[in-house]
Parts: sequence; structure tokens; C-alpha cells
Amino acid sequence: MVAPGRPGRPSHRTEEGHAPGRAGAVLLVEDGTLASATLARALGAKGFSAERVRGADEGVASALRGPYDLVLLALTEGSGIGACRAIRARATVPVIVVSPVDDEAERVAGLEAGADDYIRSPFTAREVVARVDAVLRRTCGRARRDLVLQDVEIHVAEHDVVVAGRHVELTAREFEVLRYLAERAGQVVTRQRLLADVWGMEFPGGTRTVDVHIAQVRRKLGRPGAIRTVRGVGYKALQFPGQAPRAAGRTTEAAVG
Repeated sequence: MVAPGRPGRPSHRTEEGHAPGRAGAVLLVEDGTLASATLARALGAKGFSAERVRGADEGVASALRGPYDLVLLALTEGSGIGACRAIRARATVPVIVVSPVDDEAERVAGLEAGADDYIRSPFTAREVVARVDAVLRRTCGRARRDLVLQDVEIHVAEHDVVVAGRHVELTAREFEVLRYLAERAGQVVTRQRLLADVWGMEFPGGTRTVDVHIAQVRRKLGRPGAIRTVRGVGYKALQFPGQAPRAAGRTTEAAVG
């Protein structure tokens, strides 16, 4: 894999000459086989800035250099799923996989790798742009307020979790599950609601993936009591007895919804 390189925002120029668009900056990772020039033009026409890079390794490196508002992986032969997994392990940027493979197992693998959406062949540039817009509307509204759940500090902007002074490494999806439940501490959240709001779609793999992610979060936090299973319904995040919900620190943006 290509090294991430130095931090800083890359230049968002495309072959079509679009300046950074008001709608958002999109990294288009392609291998020359999925009409990427057409996709870039369609994105630009809707006000997006589309930077094109070639190949999975360069795409992962560019995504980690960021920041981008969204990464669009238009790759063949399953490399898009591998690239998605590599990005998702280190970043929370929304990812859409565009694939020529119309296969349920492939779609499930892509979503389990952390994709926010999976677009299968046949597709049109208009559909892809609409999906990009929908994912950005959903993900840009996420709250940026830091949170505390028992002795677990959740620093949203930094994608950082601290338990009793110890930093805990979570994947992007695990972090989103924890954040979502902590924002609703004391409320029962169904598996279906978690699936719809965190994964953002009807997930072909079913609600079992929610249980797997919850188990991983509990194990990594070392705080199994922080998330209670409500049998037959879903999960509830719990504060210490008498502990009022509070922020962990500074607010980076106003909380939304």
C-alpha cells in the first residue's frame, strides 16, 4: 500500500477543469474501466469538486491524506472492497463502492467492509451523483459534539475514544455505533434502527452485523455494562447511576438532530 504521505488538503482539480465545488469534494478512485470521465463530468455539473486518481493503492493513500467529503471507489475485480476496508480502518470519510459485479455476496462484502452505499451495474452517472448527494446529506448531519458515557470519552471530531485515560482504537463503523448509542443514552435503540441510521440502508447481511459490531465495541472498551442488550429488541447505552449526560469537551459544531 502507498504510504499516506504528508497531511494537508490536496488540490481538487479534475481533467474537466472544475474548481472545488460548493456541493463537496469527492475523490474518484478508478482504474479506467467504469466510465470515470463521465462520472467526473456529471459530478462537476452538479457542483461537486471531483479529483481523479488511478488504482486502489493511490486511492487509499489520497483518501487518508484528505480531507474529502466522500470517496467514490469505481474499481473492478473486487479491489474496491479492499480499498474500502483499508480506508475505513483509519478514516470516517463516507465511501461509496461502484462495481460492475451484480452479485449479492459481493454487495454484502462491500457493505461489511464499511461502504456507506454500494452501486452495482448497470448504473448511470445520474444515479451515481444522486447516491453521492444522498450519502452526503445523511453523513454531514452527524453531530460533532464530544460525549461521555460512564468513564468513556468520545471525541467525535478527532475520532478518538478514551477509557479511564486509555486510548482505544475502534474502526470507523464501531465508532459510529458507539457514538450513536451514546447520543441516545438511556433509550432503547432497535437493531433495525441502528442498521438504517448507522449503515444508512437496508443491509443485505441482516441485523447480525449489528450484534457483531456491538460485541467488538464492548470487548475493546472493556466496559460491557456500558451497552446493555434488550432481549428481542436491541441495545441501550447506560450512564453510571446518577450520572447525567454531558459533553466530553469542546463542541466543534452545533449538534444536528
